Amino acid sequence: MESKAKEALISKVEALHEEEKYDEMITSLEEVPREDMDYKLKGLLARALMGSDTPDWMEARQLLWECGEEDLPGWNFLVGYNYYHCDQIVTALMYFQDELEKNPEDANSSGVKILIDECKKIIRTGTQLNPFNNRARVFWEEVIHYDEILQEMFSSRDGNNEYAAALEVIYYLLDKNGIGAAIELQWEEGIEKPELTFSPEGILGRAMVIRQLLQLAPKEVTEKYDLVFCKQRDKDQNALEIDDISLDGENTSVAYVKNDNYVTIYLKNKDLLAIQREDEESAMAFGYLLTDTYLGEVYCMRNVDSVIIADESGVEEEFRPFHECIDELLDLFEPTEQEDFPYDNYMSYQMNPKEDVEVFREDIMVGSTCIPPLMEEYFKHETTSFDEAFDQGVTFLQLIVDREEVEDEKAFEVRDRLETLLTENQGDTFRIIGSAMGEFYAYMDLVIFDIEHFRENLLDELFINPLQEWGVKGGYIQVFRYGENSYTMFDDEEEVEEEPIHESPMGNVTYYSPKDFETVEKFIEDKIGPSNHVFHELVSEDIHVDIHRIQPSDELPFWILVTQGMGAVPMNVPEELKEYNIGRAELMILLPPDWNLESEEEKDYWPIRWLKILAHLPIDEDTWLGSGHTIENEGSFAEEDLFGGIMLVEPAILSPEDNYVTLENGENVQFYQVVPLYREEIDYKLNTDAGALLDKMEASGMPYEDFIIVNIHRKNACPEAMN
Repeated sequence: MESKAKEALISKVEALHEEEKYDEMITSLEEVPREDMDYKLKGLLARALMGSDTPDWMEARQLLWECGEEDLPGWNFLVGYNYYHCDQIVTALMYFQDELEKNPEDANSSGVKILIDECKKIIRTGTQLNPFNNRARVFWEEVIHYDEILQEMFSSRDGNNEYAAALEVIYYLLDKNGIGAAIELQWEEGIEKPELTFSPEGILGRAMVIRQLLQLAPKEVTEKYDLVFCKQRDKDQNALEIDDISLDGENTSVAYVKNDNYVTIYLKNKDLLAIQREDEESAMAFGYLLTDTYLGEVYCMRNVDSVIIADESGVEEEFRPFHECIDELLDLFEPTEQEDFPYDNYMSYQMNPKEDVEVFREDIMVGSTCIPPLMEEYFKHETTSFDEAFDQGVTFLQLIVDREEVEDEKAFEVRDRLETLLTENQGDTFRIIGSAMGEFYAYMDLVIFDIEHFRENLLDELFINPLQEWGVKGGYIQVFRYGENSYTMFDDEEEVEEEPIHESPMGNVTYYSPKDFETVEKFIEDKIGPSNHVFHELVSEDIHVDIHRIQPSDELPFWILVTQGMGAVPMNVPEELKEYNIGRAELMILLPPDWNLESEEEKDYWPIRWLKILAHLPIDEDTWLGSGHTIENEGSFAEEDLFGGIMLVEPAILSPEDNYVTLENGENVQFYQVVPLYREEIDYKLNTDAGALLDKMEASGMPYEDFIIVNIHRKNACPEAMN
């Protein structure tokens, strides 16, 4: 297109835009072939398509992607505006905030601020202008509408091109309705009708969305398509072709480590290792894809803790060809039905409740959930699972029961009665995903597929009225986002709509930088051992402390628990000691091989609890910890032992030159070992010093391993103090 003609067209279209004559803009711009359009013309056409009386949001979005952020002024605002009107509010908010950050003085910034506030309000209140159930029904109606075209593509069976075109149509309809899923298509000789597999790609929250989508499929669809939930196991063990490589059960070897609930799978394949060196994320994705293909996606989401691309170094278990291990892996766990997954896949958890609760769920003692990532993200102040679901019209919600003036026994009774009532009435509108009991509140966790129907037709019947009848003083509702405002449903039998409470800001949690996190994690793996499980801290107020669990081996025949996260914040080391670079620390404890780390009883759980207590202590008390320090316990750790506290020592399994790791800023993170002491031993140490106590232990004839590995029956090195 010639320059003068283009300038004239732009002037004409901009004038039409000022007059809001969007359809005339479209007519003028569509005379220009798409390949001749530059970013200015594409941007104007996108604006026109979004402003038209019959807007085409998907076509406008595609034009905006073709323009790109660098070329088109206001690009972030336009993309956000597009998602806003497609009811994908979280994504819209992200683009609006980017626009305001990059152009804070722009004349349109006041309008952007209004839209940001509106998005936040929608998210905070859980409002869904286009709930998932409505989106799903529209999607299936459009599949029916395009059925004739799709069937022609399927029936031709003209190689991959027709299949790809059919998949493109279905992906377009999903994207148009804001529904996220990966799809696979299969229709071969002997198969009666096209088979469409909807995969959540290993994401539990997305699995719930897909389960709901398939349940809402009308008869007109199920008669013509075989709809499959999650990738099924490939019993023929066909090769997985990715770009120029082929992965199969012969050229890929597997080793695995099983605990009571999960299995960690190690894959060895030279092509995957080569990819991992260049792109670790892609290698991991291919590894999970191969595992899903051979074991089935539901099996993997239920039972596989992680998939690791590895060579034989650092893995003690024997590597064997994958195809030889499939039946063995499938037999590790009891066979389960898939009809109600993931709602039948519950995990229990325990927490240390805070004394001063500022945000809901900080008081939780025990709970259970069938979507652990949502729970972990909540306490990490992350929102990935919530945001993805919310943009699809799904709301994760918690109903909160005030336990004030309710006796403990009655509180559990009320929670159980509420759970029974909700269970009997769950269905297309909502499903239960967990519950928890706190010191001050009880919680019922729900996934809502039609929030407006739930509020208008079910909330009074299933929550407000029953609790008032049972004599409960108050009830609240809150979306599953940490620190968001909650809304009082009733208080002292007077219903008050949308009264915000608990308006506390999100906590200020400090983490290692990504590079430092990787450095510390690699140190633990290389110097101490590869972990087969990580205990994630669900509630984090200042630092986030994870605990690596390293299983016994021939070389180190005991469990090792190691913290990661304590060293993210420097301790308050005395000025005269700062030159020794000991301001950061991580902790470890050694446990005998028969210690039950799956148990939640205090006699088994106290080492984990005390690692967390000690990791937070320097921040809580504005102090520091180092070798030789002792910390007393008010009682014993558990009824089965007589220990009165702990002492920190240099790690028995690390040499002095290997007991620290250096961060990017040059500061060292020292590793210390936690050893429990009898009260008499602590008193002796306080009256002398740590060296004297260690000498006393050696002189007592105590075996060294009884000191470095927790032994609740070991002898007391200071028996004279007992008398």
